[in-house]
Amino acid sequence: MSFEIITYGDPRADILLLQMVDDHDLEVIEKEVSFIRDLSGGQDFCLKAVRVRSWNRDLSPWPAPAVFGNEDFGDGAAAVLGFLQEEVLPLLKPSGERADQKVYLGGYSLAGLFALWAGFQTDRFDGIAAASPSIWFPGFIEYMRDHRMRAEAVYLSLGDREERTRNPVMSRVGTCIREAQDILAWAGTDCLLEWNRGNHFREPDLRTARAFAWLMKREREKKPAPEKISAAAAQAPCHREDADGTTLRYYEEHAEEFAANTLHADMEEIRSRFLARIPAGGRILDFGCGTGRDTRAFLDLGYEADAVDGSAALCRMASDLTGISVKCLDFRDYTAREGDRYDGIWACASLLHLTKRELYPVMRELGKALRPGGVLYVSFKYGDFEGDRRGRYFTDFTPEGFRDYLKDLPEYRIAQLWVTGDVRPGRGEERWLNVILEKA
Repeated sequence: MSFEIITYGDPRADILLLQMVDDHDLEVIEKEVSFIRDLSGGQDFCLKAVRVRSWNRDLSPWPAPAVFGNEDFGDGAAAVLGFLQEEVLPLLKPSGERADQKVYLGGYSLAGLFALWAGFQTDRFDGIAAASPSIWFPGFIEYMRDHRMRAEAVYLSLGDREERTRNPVMSRVGTCIREAQDILAWAGTDCLLEWNRGNHFREPDLRTARAFAWLMKREREKKPAPEKISAAAAQAPCHREDADGTTLRYYEEHAEEFAANTLHADMEEIRSRFLARIPAGGRILDFGCGTGRDTRAFLDLGYEADAVDGSAALCRMASDLTGISVKCLDFRDYTAREGDRYDGIWACASLLHLTKRELYPVMRELGKALRPGGVLYVSFKYGDFEGDRRGRYFTDFTPEGFRDYLKDLPEYRIAQLWVTGDVRPGRGEERWLNVILEKA
């Protein structure tokens, strides 16, 4: 068995990308290569596109009935992986030579599923780039539960409208990909789940490029290791970066504008992930409630909710919206009370206004306020920026940066971590890091 291989980029590069493609993929693959170059910060790479002959047969791990159209799924994945291992990988990564080479296997849709499956079969791939994978494939989640991922890192993504299909099999894709992330995270695999705008057919070239670029940037950011704040320094009293109140003053002066931009933002999907871990009628603290949008949603769903915010103007708005008394408090002054035992704490786009040094004691106090097994949701702008951004202080995080930061907070473990676009209209290209932490 042999397949046509088309090469893009520098064949001598230390980063080698393998992607299973069909004719449609090849129509846009030069755009994808350009996207990868831009998103990875200009890193050198070689992409080898392997052209399959029968999409449903060659990329399926086992037979399954058709879920759309009339073509059933075959069991050709083993033969295709054998071709990669016997004919392609020996040429890419000769034994004993260029040990620093990294090989990433990826693809879109069923090719993304193939890449995931291959990551369970062999340790020859350093990372798996599964963009909008067909993870609804019958029996695949069950397979993941019973096998060990052998690649070091896995990127998953899905369009935020993909699970809205009327097809009863394919509509499970959202549930399946969330469970896949949980399975991989529990097993210790470095895994990122990113949500994109649109249905399955929107921007496959860009989505696949994001998958490969994340693996490439992840490897680059491992060397050198980021500067860490020592545990002793984290315990010490901290200088207040925003001691003059610039960030709080911004919210006081722009409260109406902020409310107009955020009050009707659709947070339902993210809230539902958080609430799935909260018992019915459980107790929630909205830490940095802003307008009270999410507090109101929790109350309407029958949960008991408390709320705090640092801006007096926003506290008044939140009290009016929710009908409860919202406490005005600088986050850095929060202290867990004796009777505090929350099932969940919701810190949506709030802790990002603290410096990394300030964040340690605040997260420790929030941990004290959680019952054992309780969860804390936090979100940050995606990146590594720290400083003033148009009148407000921001601390951004990448998944790797946050995992490293969390090493000095052993009271938490990551339950879920994923990336989304901004839900506010016209800002979908802005990316956010979302994390649900569970108290040990």
